[in-house]
Amino acid sequence: GYLRIIMALVVIVTFIPASAAAPMISMLTRTRMEDESTLADKIMRNVKLVFIIALVMATVVILVLPWLIPFLFGHEYVEATGAAALAMITAILMAVIGVIGNALFSAKRIDLIFFSTLIQAGVFFIAGVLLIPIYGLLGYLVAELIGLLVILVVVYYHSLSWLRMNAVQFSWLRKMLIPLALLTAYSINQVSYNGIPSINNSLVGFAGLIFICIWGYKVVLDNVERNVIRRWLGVNN
Repeated sequence: GYLRIIMALVVIVTFIPASAAAPMISMLTRTRMEDESTLADKIMRNVKLVFIIALVMATVVILVLPWLIPFLFGHEYVEATGAAALAMITAILMAVIGVIGNALFSAKRIDLIFFSTLIQAGVFFIAGVLLIPIYGLLGYLVAELIGLLVILVVVYYHSLSWLRMNAVQFSWLRKMLIPLALLTAYSINQVSYNGIPSINNSLVGFAGLIFICIWGYKVVLDNVERNVIRRWLGVNN
């Protein structure tokens, strides 16, 4: 029952990236055919924007989880709060991997999608065998998180030379690790607390949300991407 709740909540974070899959694949395919030299930059920009959107959405969900779960599923499931908070970190990585999958699909590299899925499943299986018998649901989520992290590390190092060859800037990735680390720490705190947070804890969480929004907009995004965000929000430049 807890796992079903978590899967339903993960959809909140992954919904926007998943709904954008079809137009993203179309756009990347058209870019590859018309001007392949800009493909790497387009892919990285999509990864960045999806990363930030998923991070903000996950933060909002984590903050309201102690009240959202009892409201939607009943008070008997409030103990799923901690595990669900950890699952939001997994949802962020799933959203990013979704963009990578879209890029591979647009390039007709179904073989790479298959092998990456195979590696992820293998790592998840090994980690799950070790962790699930000891930690139960938390072990399942950690095993899933490890599998996603392994895939992202493998993709990053195998794409590094291609990104550099196309002069793609990816220094923003180190900057994004700061809010991701803060959110992970807050999620781990939710796992240990696993209940209605104190006022101070809630204030820290909402301050973190404001920090993530400002940091992502001012530090991580460049001018072109900020203009895209403003157009999405209907704000004049």
